[in-house]
Amino acid sequence: MKSLISTRVGVFFLSLVLCIGIGTAMAAEEYTITDPGTLGDNWSRAGAVNGTGQVVGSSSIPNSAMHAFLWSDGNMIDLGTPQGFSVSSAASLNDSGQVVATTQGKFQSEYAYLWENGMWTYPGSLPNLAYSATADINNSSQIAGYSFMLGPGGGFRGWLWNNGVLTDLGSLGGEDSLAASINELGQIVG
Repeated sequence: MKSLISTRVGVFFLSLVLCIGIGTAMAAEEYTITDPGTLGDNWSRAGAVNGTGQVVGSSSIPNSAMHAFLWSDGNMIDLGTPQGFSVSSAASLNDSGQVVATTQGKFQSEYAYLWENGMWTYPGSLPNLAYSATADINNSSQIAGYSFMLGPGGGFRGWLWNNGVLTDLGSLGGEDSLAASINELGQIVG
């Protein structure tokens, strides 16, 4: 009985030492906060960071509109907007620097876009749902997003854009679904 008690005390003591050691090591980490700046006006908001340290988000520009940005190697790059739009907002990016963004049109309409090397690509929207928004992109260039319709009878439906093909993800038995994130295996949550 005595050896069982001393074993339990020894295990408890070793666990306590390990926890204190891990806690001390964790407390010793230092972090740096970096202000990426703005695109010439008074605010910016980060949306995502990739494995290479690039950041995307949105910033106001001097005319008070909002543009998507890519922050890379200490430089904030204005991604502008697709032709015909004045507002864009970046949601995510992959390690290759491909950015998924959403634009805003008239009457609160939104459209999903992919930005790559200065070019904007529109993945489209699902049938009977006029608008779309992007949520995430993985390193295989697969994009998770959703299409929707505003007003009575409207709804939301998650989709996957893969190799130029837009696929309806369906639902779990209800009318609506959303795609929020995609991993490197192409698994989507929403």
